[in-house]
Amino acid sequence: MKKCLHLFFVLAVICCMIAVSVPTVCAEEDDYYYYKVKITTKIDGDELLEDTNIYYSLHGVDASYENFVMSAYSVDGIRNNHRNICLQPGVSEQTNELVFRSEQSIIGIRLLQEYCDLPGLTFDTKQYYLDISAQEQHTGIENCLEATQMCMIEGFADGGAMILSELRNTSFTLNYKQPPMFSGVEDYGQYFTTQKVVVKGKNMQSITLNGEEVEIQGEETVVSLPADKNTTYTITATNDAATCELTVFMYELEELMTYVSDINEKNVKSEHMEDILMTLDYVDAVIEQGTNATAKEKARLNEMKKELEGLLSRIDEVNASLDSESIKQTKDITADNVKPEDKKALDKAASDIKKMLKEYDGNYTDDQKKTLNDDLTRIKDALKVISKQYSGSPKTGDNSNISLLLALFMLNGVALVALKRKIA
Repeated sequence: MKKCLHLFFVLAVICCMIAVSVPTVCAEEDDYYYYKVKITTKIDGDELLEDTNIYYSLHGVDASYENFVMSAYSVDGIRNNHRNICLQPGVSEQTNELVFRSEQSIIGIRLLQEYCDLPGLTFDTKQYYLDISAQEQHTGIENCLEATQMCMIEGFADGGAMILSELRNTSFTLNYKQPPMFSGVEDYGQYFTTQKVVVKGKNMQSITLNGEEVEIQGEETVVSLPADKNTTYTITATNDAATCELTVFMYELEELMTYVSDINEKNVKSEHMEDILMTLDYVDAVIEQGTNATAKEKARLNEMKKELEGLLSRIDEVNASLDSESIKQTKDITADNVKPEDKKALDKAASDIKKMLKEYDGNYTDDQKKTLNDDLTRIKDALKVISKQYSGSPKTGDNSNISLLLALFMLNGVALVALKRKIA
């Protein structure tokens, strides 16, 4: 009993030590100060045409203003000191609530709008100070403090932040003007037929094709890209909003047939099937996208398609010959089990194989040729057995000499009768 009590006491002491030395997750969370920021982002000007990300960077500001304290930020469990706000087409205003945490008490938050890669979108790159509500701060997310007032920071003076103006709310207005837009092709797309690119934009200032000026045709300018040689085209368009570039790779039409250039009806084999099908897919895709192709290009594409389909038909024809009816009927006949009545089928199979080997000589693979030659050897061996076993005798089913045999039998009979009479 004493031993049990002693063991229980030791275990209790160990549990207490663990509880004291290992802090819980909740305790760790309580050591952080939590802050909340609401930011309204507005778009002024043209409507956005695509999803746009606006990046905000936030840092904690200490009471002395002498430095900005980097903090561990948290939004939905993701720790990052950058905030990504997404605006969709048709949305001109969006308010986002951001929650983050800091290891020490701060009096405000430095906020900076960062680079956005949407051409035509401009915004204020100045820094802003978001003032935390004047109230006693406590740790824990339930005591989250809000930034209620925003001031603009121009720089530092005497080690502190110089506030130039006060703004009563955390709202930012971004100006957006639609940059030049390209349609008809994809940026860095690959094309094999003549393409027409439409450059659209207001207040166009210049359009160039590989550095050469293109005449502007109002708000929509059509630029033609011929496909008679392997060339990379770059279109640069500038208006009062931005400068945009489009790069297109053009190839000669015959480049489509690169993988099958050495294949024809006389040498196509089943092993070429993958390359042929891949090329046919390319040709079909070019036909589908070639709405601006010339009549000559369309005609050549149709020729390519017909040629590729002909090669596939040839492969099907060759494969079907390997499974012909005459070969199937004689596949189990050998020199050991051949019968006289098999001769007709064997002759037919041998004739067909010889014809196939001659007609499709360049179309069979080495394995297919070996199979056919092995079949031909087997059939010939069986025919030799029939020839040896039944040589000089009427063949089964052959009635051409029956009359002659009957006549011989009758003559023999008459001769025997005459001989008997002579002896008597």
